[in-house]
Amino acid sequence: MSRRAAVAASVCLAALAMGCFETKQEYTINPDGSGKVACELAMQDMAAAMTPDAPPASEDQIRQTARQIVSQSRGIEAWKDVSFGRAEDGRIRFKGTAYFKDLSAFRVSQGGPSGMTLTKDDKGGLVLALEEGKGKEKEKGSGEAPPQLTEEEITKRIADHRARWQQQRPMLAMVLGTMKMDLRFRLPGTLAEVTNFAKGDDGTLRLLFEGPKLLEGMDQLTANDAAMHEIVAAGESLGEGGPKAGLLMNEKMFGSKESPRVRMTGDLKPLFDYKAEMEAAKAVQPEMMKKLGLDQPPAEPAMPPDFLQGTPPGGGAAPAK
Repeated sequence: MSRRAAVAASVCLAALAMGCFETKQEYTINPDGSGKVACELAMQDMAAAMTPDAPPASEDQIRQTARQIVSQSRGIEAWKDVSFGRAEDGRIRFKGTAYFKDLSAFRVSQGGPSGMTLTKDDKGGLVLALEEGKGKEKEKGSGEAPPQLTEEEITKRIADHRARWQQQRPMLAMVLGTMKMDLRFRLPGTLAEVTNFAKGDDGTLRLLFEGPKLLEGMDQLTANDAAMHEIVAAGESLGEGGPKAGLLMNEKMFGSKESPRVRMTGDLKPLFDYKAEMEAAKAVQPEMMKKLGLDQPPAEPAMPPDFLQGTPPGGGAAPAK
């Protein structure tokens, strides 16, 4: 996928894998890419989401979900302040703070973006970007010339894509109805350029992904003849994603085809002592995990973790108000 392709963020697939979910994540990031994120996650398992009379998750199932979040998250050196249980509305809740050494190698399992990068530019600035699908160019076949389709073939493919969307939409509408991913970032230096992030009153930058907005964007693109022609002629589909589809979805969701991006300049000092905090958390982590019953390896997940890394049937995010 192109570096300027959609944030498109595995959000729909993650929602389908877990059922309705909400997550709030606040990142504090140092200039070297190390950082920490305070995570709050509430989710309903798929059986409960699809079956109205399904019993609530048992204590063992809740603990198993927490084990999977901890064990399948990537690039994490230590966890602290982990807790989990059942929320008032019956969903599974999880909280914890994760420490990561390299933002680009980090991902919270079951409810977080991938494709985050922090790089220096040629002017000495620091650039944070969310480029979903980054690093998957080879497996997606990016860079290959698109197939040469006739107008008749394009018309047929558009009709096929629209038919598939109508089949998929009812399930997506049910699952995405309450989906929400609220991401906030505390960053070093002075903000020089901000694209598709909203500025919060508390000094953070914010991205807000909302299920209904994702659905609305997909509806609009699927109904747009010119957009569908452009996507299909490029050898892509909204379901599987791609650079062209990603750019158009970004434009629908953010008002701009650019990936979310922030450039910082000035005094780029660390926001906290990563080594000291991480090592302190790491020292007490074994006892915390034992006390919570998370020290045993999780059972085999019903769905492999890489499922959540796929390209969603649509993508993008609603800009925060």
